[in-house]
Amino acid sequence: PTPSNTPTPVPPTATPTPAVNRAEVKIKVLNGSGIAGKAGDVKDFLKEKGYEEILTGNADDFEYKTTVIQVKEDAEPGLEEFVAKDMTERVEKPKFETLDEDDAADVIIIVGTDFK
Repeated sequence: PTPSNTPTPVPPTATPTPAVNRAEVKIKVLNGSGIAGKAGDVKDFLKEKGYEEILTGNADDFEYKTTVIQVKEDAEPGLEEFVAKDMTERVEKPKFETLDEDDAADVIIIVGTDFK
């Protein structure tokens, strides 16, 4: 066989996903499900994922069926997708909203009854 002058194709390089440092993300978990201790359960789940700055409390009411994830508009690029990916094993389809820029947290998670 004669040698070919065709260059070997180089596989494309994957676009790196932005690295979010979980330890630096400030999260507030609010229980909107009415199930006692749910915010604490979510806090423990997030700590296992590597988040460290987590406050818990109760939402404005306990009628949340769907978990709501609020993220600041000027948050780190990719933060919303990053948090969503971390939550997928516990919440199938969370609702996303924009968080007020004045809030101390970067992310607020209002836990609904859909959180497993």
